[in-house]
Amino acid sequence: MNRYQSLLGTLEGVFQQLRYGGVVEKEQLNVLAEETMVVLHQPDIFSLLSMSGQGRESFLHHSLNVGLLCGLLALWQNYDETMVRDAVTAGLLHDMGKSRVPEYILEKEDVLLAHEQHVMHCHPFHSYQLLLGVSVPDRVCRAALHHHERLDGSGYPEGLKGDEISPLAQLVAIADVYDAMVSPRPYREAHSPLEALEELLQGMFERFNPAICMKLADRLKDLLLGATIVLDDGREGVIRQFPHSLSPRPLLELPEGVYLDLDREPELGVAAIRGLQGTWGSRDRVES
Repeated sequence: MNRYQSLLGTLEGVFQQLRYGGVVEKEQLNVLAEETMVVLHQPDIFSLLSMSGQGRESFLHHSLNVGLLCGLLALWQNYDETMVRDAVTAGLLHDMGKSRVPEYILEKEDVLLAHEQHVMHCHPFHSYQLLLGVSVPDRVCRAALHHHERLDGSGYPEGLKGDEISPLAQLVAIADVYDAMVSPRPYREAHSPLEALEELLQGMFERFNPAICMKLADRLKDLLLGATIVLDDGREGVIRQFPHSLSPRPLLELPEGVYLDLDREPELGVAAIRGLQGTWGSRDRVES
């Protein structure tokens, strides 16, 4: 927890420097990436990834969570140490261009107007330009530029398709979408990890990299085994297994010993998940 809060403070300092026209030194980013790499192996990493803030703090929490999740996804993909570090850096800084977006747009609770949406959609360009000035690897710059691109060409800012989007940008895109969904917003409550996973699995092949989505799904399902789900009808059940690899809806054991397959009950929603066990990332080590 203390390391997470410390990282938030460091990240806020970087973004404040950028907002007010300051210069961020490469050494600052190296220290930030190093400290984030250490947190990847903390036993409470999943609890840290569940943290979120309000207003301006939500932006900082999102950037840090995406950096952490990018590092985990890179570890799970067996990337080498340099690539893991670049994934962490890209995740931490993918939204730094929002330091050039007016605060009233960033903090607006209503739907953005057309011109406000256009301003928001320019933030990947700003991220790219800012990163060019701090001597990070080109693939980190391009990951920030393209993290809103989608495999089917439906993304922005350039409408790239398939392999036109770098592997690192595809990884950041998934981490970005997942954390955005499980974090509360002024206009909606946070989605459960299962709901976020369902969104990603439905978008596989068309919008998101399937190999990365499946790795995230496998690890998240392992983590959720034994957790308690509260259904929207008030019933509670313990997750015993996930019968289908492409479905995030588990088999539950209810208190009376009855089993309920949520995959066969599409009308039932998940109100909450309690008692998450295990850690993310501790089973993997970076291959040198």
